[in-house]
Amino acid sequence: MLNDYAFGGYLIWSAPEYKVFVDGRGDVYEWTGVLREYGSWATLQEDPTALLDKYHIELCLMPRTAPIARVLPYLHEWALIYSDDKAVLFQKRSAQLPR
Repeated sequence: MLNDYAFGGYLIWSAPEYKVFVDGRGDVYEWTGVLREYGSWATLQEDPTALLDKYHIELCLMPRTAPIARVLPYLHEWALIYSDDKAVLFQKRSAQLPR
C-alpha cells in the first residue's frame, strides 16, 4: 500500500495485513532513498506510474487534498474505492487483495 506519511503509524496498528510504504520512522526511509522517491511522487515531480510500478503498489491511501489524489482518477488502471472528507483510497483494478 502506498500511503501518506501521516497515515503510516495508524495503518500499521489498524491494518497489519498490509505493508505500509512510509510511516513515522522517516530516518529509515531517508537512508534508503524511499522518502525522496515518495516526495517526488506525491508532489507530481515524477511520472506517477513509475513509483507505482516499481514497488508493485495495489492500494493508495492519500489525503483528499493531496495533488496525486487529483491525478489517480485519470489513470486507467486505478479506481477510487473509498472517499471521505479526509482521505481517498484507490485500488489498482487488477489487484488481488487479502480478505
